[in-house]
Amino acid sequence: MRLLVVHEGDSFPAICFSCGQPAQNLVKVRLTNVDAAASIGRAVFGLLVPFGRIFSAFSAAKHDVFVKVKLPVCGLCRKQKMKPQVQSYDLESREARLVVHERLRQAVAKP
Repeated sequence: MRLLVVHEGDSFPAICFSCGQPAQNLVKVRLTNVDAAASIGRAVFGLLVPFGRIFSAFSAAKHDVFVKVKLPVCGLCRKQKMKPQVQSYDLESREARLVVHERLRQAVAKP
């Protein structure tokens, strides 16, 4: 397993991130600066206050940052519900450092 720096919107060859075998599916990795308490608070505010959903949406649009990456995964690893290990991430530059199989890393590194 090796460390791979990925950016939002990157595309990957059809090699499983976990085992290095041919992959037919994708698994989503979503990173955000929003904690669960803030998410629940916005949901409650949106339900209880008239027009609360509109205010919550404007607040979220100003402050929330999301990074979404789709990694290839084979059928067996998908059945086992394998998830990519996030080593670290930088939401400002919209990149993440993930632990992936060496074959995927080598395939991405090739020109």
